[in-house]
Amino acid sequence: MIMHQTPRTTVGVIIVKDRKVLLLKRVENRGPEYRFPGYWCIPGGHVELGETLEQAAIREVKEETGLDVSNLKFLFNIEEMFPEFEWWAVGHTFIAHVNETDVKVQESEISDFKWVTIDEAIKEKLAFETKKGLEKFRDKFGDEL
Repeated sequence: MIMHQTPRTTVGVIIVKDRKVLLLKRVENRGPEYRFPGYWCIPGGHVELGETLEQAAIREVKEETGLDVSNLKFLFNIEEMFPEFEWWAVGHTFIAHVNETDVKVQESEISDFKWVTIDEAIKEKLAFETKKGLEKFRDKFGDEL
């Protein structure tokens, strides 16, 4: 399990509305470098050079869902290691509550979305360490739903 790279820095946002969380379905056919095609995940992605973690989280949510979030709260970090495709990242997870439901997915990366309970979300086919993050959220912060 030796990986010869610096870990990537990523962000993920658990978006909550009416005690449900937003899941996004990753597109099926984007190319061999696109990991977990057809799996569900929370909005998120890579932190770009010069961005704070919060700026990256706000940008990724806007790009992937069209939603504006400004009330982010940091929850925890998750280490993601997938040696089979040389992926190593430290993910920083936030929560944001929204009132709007007008989700406009970024069609180049996202094929579908849905609002589900946290327990329903955990049962889905989830990308990266999304399941671990949602379970950690439920167990530590479930009262914030």
